[in-house]
Amino acid sequence: TVTGVQTCALPISTISGSGAIAVEGSNSGDVLQSSPTPHTINFDVTCAGSNRLLLVGISNWPEAGGAPSGVTVNGSGTGIDRLDGSSNDMFVNQGGNDAEVYIYKKVAPDTGTNTVEISYSPNFTDSGSIAGAICLSGVDQTSPLGTWSTNQGNSASPGAVTVSSVSGDMVFSVAAMEKATVLSSDGDTDHWNYSITTDNDTPGGGGSTTAATGSTTVTWTWTGVADHWAMGAVPIKPAAGGLRSEEHTSELQSQFRISY
Repeated sequence: TVTGVQTCALPISTISGSGAIAVEGSNSGDVLQSSPTPHTINFDVTCAGSNRLLLVGISNWPEAGGAPSGVTVNGSGTGIDRLDGSSNDMFVNQGGNDAEVYIYKKVAPDTGTNTVEISYSPNFTDSGSIAGAICLSGVDQTSPLGTWSTNQGNSASPGAVTVSSVSGDMVFSVAAMEKATVLSSDGDTDHWNYSITTDNDTPGGGGSTTAATGSTTVTWTWTGVADHWAMGAVPIKPAAGGLRSEEHTSELQSQFRISY
């Protein structure tokens, strides 16, 4: 009689994994009607990680001139689109030209320092503008954004904008108030929020992000008299989770016996 144990090693498969959207850097700047011409805003923002997206938010008060005429990153306008890159551009204007917001996007910006510049034409002869940018990682590179939404009014604080979003999204919101000395949002992070002193107003602008758990409403509050305000928001879509391969070995044992 011969007895024994036979062992067979079997590899087993892969486990899926996913990442989350993260803000890797942000910065902002402003321009007044009294600033040297030609009127521009420029600042640096850091980008890092994979599946990157750069978003630029502009709060504008062009009571005389001062419409954004172009946005560049590292001196180039290539690949930069005002939402959504079609005739349905995201641009909300309250009170004729008393409060405006714009959002621009650039997919796959360079890693490291990126110089953002916003140009205005004609130059401001009244009021001014605040602009900022955020750079994110973990964003879908084919369809990075959902459907944007806007709201506007002529009232005292607060104001709000609602977007259709789902869990896993991050919502970027931009606001402009014609008269605001202090402002903030109820989002997770205000990346910039301040006012500037112009010849006859103290307009305020800000940009924020918040993690979405479903339909998302971002509310902005401010101190100041009732006046014009405008807000825009857009959901940012996460990159699909990649697969990470982890090979494990499972031992299958069988006993045998031979008799003769």
